[in-house]
Amino acid sequence: MVEETRVLPAEWAPQAGVLLTWPHAGSDWGPTLRQVEPVFVEIARQIALREVAVIACHDAALAAHVRALLRRAGVDDARAVLHAVPCDDTWARDHGPLTVMVDGAPRVLDFVFNGWGDKFAAAKDDVIPQRLHALGAFAAAPLEIVPLVLEGGSVESDGEGTILTTERCLLSDHRSGLAAPALEAAEHRGRDLPAREHLPSDRRDGVRDARALR
Repeated sequence: MVEETRVLPAEWAPQAGVLLTWPHAGSDWGPTLRQVEPVFVEIARQIALREVAVIACHDAALAAHVRALLRRAGVDDARAVLHAVPCDDTWARDHGPLTVMVDGAPRVLDFVFNGWGDKFAAAKDDVIPQRLHALGAFAAAPLEIVPLVLEGGSVESDGEGTILTTERCLLSDHRSGLAAPALEAAEHRGRDLPAREHLPSDRRDGVRDARALR
């Protein structure tokens, strides 16, 4: 049996679209929704100037509202693809899927998202990738379910096989609960990840932003 070659592209690699999850009254943005919506409109507009914005909206009514906002901002309907899927909050970088290249073709990996170690409700956000995939949001890319807690924002790749993360993001009892050797075994299984760096955690709950310079 020929083993697959998998590569997690670098963040600066060419891409076809960006996933957003729109704020709603029941999200953390509820009290400041009027102030934050124009910011999301501008984010979506800037994305649409360059690639496709794929936007998860809590329900059909919100999707219609967002479409009206984007049209008023001059966003072409074809450059903003909206899908009605229930969501808890807006942190698509963490609850969204990771796309890896498998033998040169994209595959969508859906890891478990548990609200940053069960701190916040996440049952809806956890299944957003599956619901979006069922709606055709990722075109022909297949979906692979990975039974491991991992936030998309907790890993960084150079596109050449090295993964940067923090110990707390992946090794804490409220995340994967795995010891480093077990986690590395899981990482290796069928994946082209010859090296990883587990940075010490910081006081901001283990996020790896600004922990290292490229």
